[in-house]
Amino acid sequence: MKVRSERVLPLVALALALLAARVPLSAVQASLETEASSRRARLVSEGASLVLEDATLSERVVLSRAPRRIVSLTLASDELLASLVPVDRVIGVTPLVDDPAYSHAAGVYPASTPRVSASAEALLARSPDLVVVSSYSHPATARALVGAGVPVLRLPSGRSLDEVREALVLLARAVGAEDRAAGLLARFDETRASLSSRTPPVPRPRALFLAA
Repeated sequence: MKVRSERVLPLVALALALLAARVPLSAVQASLETEASSRRARLVSEGASLVLEDATLSERVVLSRAPRRIVSLTLASDELLASLVPVDRVIGVTPLVDDPAYSHAAGVYPASTPRVSASAEALLARSPDLVVVSSYSHPATARALVGAGVPVLRLPSGRSLDEVREALVLLARAVGAEDRAAGLLARFDETRASLSSRTPPVPRPRALFLAA
C-alpha cells in the first residue's frame, strides 16, 4: 500500500508544527528537549557508513546499511516515513496514526503493522534496527533502547518550519531516502516561499488553536 506525496506533504508541515501543542505538559517537563535543547542528534559520514551521534542520549552508533525494521514513536515520524519508505520497512507506528482527526497518514499502514507504545521491553522484542523519537519524548525509553544497543534517532520537535525541514532531512538520511526526500523538500521550500511572499491582510488575523 502506498500513499501519494501530493496528499501527505502539504499536511505534514502543519501536523509537525502543531504536534508540540498536543504533548501533555508533564511529558514536556520530563522530555529530552528540556534537558539539552541545543544538542541535536546528527548523522556523520564514515566511509560507506553513517554514524548516528547524540550527546544527549550518550549515543554513538554506526549504521552500516539503511534500516529495514523501523519503529516510529511519534505521529510526526509515522507521517514522514509514509512519504519516505515502503510501509513494509516500518514495523511499528503510533496508535494515533489511524485517527483522521489527528493523522494525515490514516489508512496508509496496514493492520499487520503493529501499533506500539513506548515500552522499552516490548520494543526490544521486535528487534528494530532504528527507533525514531522526538525531542519531546520521555527520556527513559530512549535511554533504555540506547543502552540495549538499539539505534535511536531523536528528531527536532517541529516547533518551527525550520525544525520541520530539519526533521525531514535528518530522517531521510537515516533511512537512506535522500533521493525521495529531494522532491518533498523542493515542494516544501517552494510552498513556504510562496506563502512568505503573500501580502498579509490588514489587520493581521488572530488565531487560537485548541487541542484535547
